[in-house]
Amino acid sequence: MFILNVNLKIRSLSMLKTFSMRTLLFIGLLTSLIGCDKEDQTPKAPDCKITKMASNGDIKHPVIYGHGDTIMKIGEIHLGYVLYFDEKGKLLRKESPTTNPYYRTDLVYNNLGQVIELRYYGKQFGKSWEYEAKRSFTYDKGKLVKISDGYDYEINWQGNDIKSVIHRFRGQVDCIVTFTYDGLITNPNHQFNYFYFVDQNTNDVNYKLPYYFSQHLPTTQVRSCAIIPDPSIFSYTFAPNGLIESVLHEQSGGIGFIWEYEYGCKM
Repeated sequence: MFILNVNLKIRSLSMLKTFSMRTLLFIGLLTSLIGCDKEDQTPKAPDCKITKMASNGDIKHPVIYGHGDTIMKIGEIHLGYVLYFDEKGKLLRKESPTTNPYYRTDLVYNNLGQVIELRYYGKQFGKSWEYEAKRSFTYDKGKLVKISDGYDYEINWQGNDIKSVIHRFRGQVDCIVTFTYDGLITNPNHQFNYFYFVDQNTNDVNYKLPYYFSQHLPTTQVRSCAIIPDPSIFSYTFAPNGLIESVLHEQSGGIGFIWEYEYGCKM
């Protein structure tokens, strides 16, 4: 009788253990299914690409794509430029204008995929390309910290935002440009930051740096080297897809758009 009771207890414990394991597995599976269902119901961000863009107050030029989503040409005839990519979609070169180009920029990368040089070439009267100059880029822990091209531009970060750029000539400070980020507007421009190296805006050691690389969008810029340090003020409008539609620049009563975009999106 004692042996029978022990066997019954063992069997009961075994059945209880099996039931508990099955219950836990069932609950886990149910939780997983509910989680998947919730995940499936989450709205997906639209897949958008730029269809038109303008810089420095120019008219918006069409953005023409080649294979897949690789941009091949921006603008037309003498007003635009052509971009060349490798088979993996990495930007290699810019040539302008689009017809009979005579300016060229080559991008040189390090083994981390960061641009470390821009090499500039030119040609005249149908001759071959001739090297003219270069600009170098230095990084620290993944962040751009210095640009050199005869001048040195030291880039100082505060967290993930560019706080200031110190302009140096022959080691001497020539100017300090400081940025603020009132409101901490999140910057959606990271996916297009390769445009920093090729777009037509020439303020590339000033507000163009935080516009493409900071986590947030800059709202003011102050230059210490100005006779009167009148701040530049930037305001933004956003398209329904959450990307930037336009950037308005105001200084000393003057006002104008410095970037404008149109997008095509699909879900």
